Amino acid sequence: MGNQESRDVGIKVEGGLSERLSNFWYHYKWHTIAAVFVIVVLSVCIAQCAGNTSYDIQVLYAGNHSFSRISDDGGYPEYATMVSTLAGFAKDSDGNGQTSVSFLDLYLLTKDEYNELESDPDRGTPSLSLIQENTSMLENNMNMSDYYVCLLSERLFLQYSEGDSNLGRFVKLSGYAPEGSSYDYVSEYGIRLSSLGIKDLPGFDLLDAEDTIVCLRNVSAASSMFNKAESREQLSRAEDMMREMLAYSSEE
Repeated sequence: MGNQESRDVGIKVEGGLSERLSNFWYHYKWHTIAAVFVIVVLSVCIAQCAGNTSYDIQVLYAGNHSFSRISDDGGYPEYATMVSTLAGFAKDSDGNGQTSVSFLDLYLLTKDEYNELESDPDRGTPSLSLIQENTSMLENNMNMSDYYVCLLSERLFLQYSEGDSNLGRFVKLSGYAPEGSSYDYVSEYGIRLSSLGIKDLPGFDLLDAEDTIVCLRNVSAASSMFNKAESREQLSRAEDMMREMLAYSSEE
């Protein structure tokens, strides 16, 4: 009997790789998951800081408009036009005499929009790999970035604002609206661009105003954990910009 017990113990100790991994995972599963999470978040932080340029404000757009970088008629390209317009609502936070804007535009299409473009040779076939890459970038920036002022298609806004998993992702906008103002709210966290005076400004006028939702991201748990002071400062700048955008009247 004693020999049998010794043989059983020996088998467990000398088990195959699969058995040892299974045993490790059983005992250290949550430790491993936590470690991987920390490593991923730190990698993102390091990557962002390594090539990070200081901006007064950062704005994210995700929808079905692709801002051109080159002008066919020799004028201002669409992207530069939008950056210039956004700069008018931002403050020179670092006091260098210039207002710098980081505008991240993510071209994203629904399946129907993609199929419609693909079937029209005159409009060109959209890059599926670009759309996939932009989808991943949007997910990353929705979870952890300094892009707090957001312009999202209604589909994407609802995707990232509805459900228990999205609680706290956006800030309620009623506190930034001028007294007596009336906007087309989409839940408490978004305002339809078509109801704002900025809709006719250069850059904004390129967007589908009925399908574009203006919203304000909150500081994520990951950002608060690793860079709370800087994230709060960036959110404060975004809040100031949101107040200016909502207060703008087309009569100005």
